[in-house]
Amino acid sequence: MKNRINWLDTPSRFGLISRTLHWLMALLFLWQFFSVIVWHTFGRTAFTLWMDKQGSHTTVGFLLFILVIVRALWRGFNIRRSPRSTPNKVNKIAIIGHMTLYLLMFIIPLLALLRAYAGGKGMVVMGIPVLPTTGIEINRITAWVDNMHGPLAWLLLFCIGGHILMAIIHRFILRDANLRPMI
Repeated sequence: MKNRINWLDTPSRFGLISRTLHWLMALLFLWQFFSVIVWHTFGRTAFTLWMDKQGSHTTVGFLLFILVIVRALWRGFNIRRSPRSTPNKVNKIAIIGHMTLYLLMFIIPLLALLRAYAGGKGMVVMGIPVLPTTGIEINRITAWVDNMHGPLAWLLLFCIGGHILMAIIHRFILRDANLRPMI
């Protein structure tokens, strides 16, 4: 039997594209939260300024925003082919958890885009203008977004932690094959 790459999902396994999107986003979120935690822990240091000077938080956040849209579209395209679990109460909770993750992964960078627009400074990502500089600041919106972006990001980190914890529980305590389709 030939070994061939399955780009698309199958009922027994997520395809290469789904797995790549999942793990690439996991690495980018790891960097995103690492950089924020380092910033909150050490404040303005040469290292945190270097990280910020690279524009990593904005760049990685925008890239995650694009990837979550691509991932959601790809998931929709593969929905009939993807691995399925037997419907039960636990799976319904898992579905709600995954929907919460997707919603937060979409809303948080959208809020950052709204903040950049309302701040009037525009946004440039990797040299590409994403939002125009208007010079007009809308303080009500920037204040509201500032109050939402951070707390929702910490909620996302908590949900990601729950996602990882459940993967560990499935693998090492329940000893089921739930994790296998994504590895």
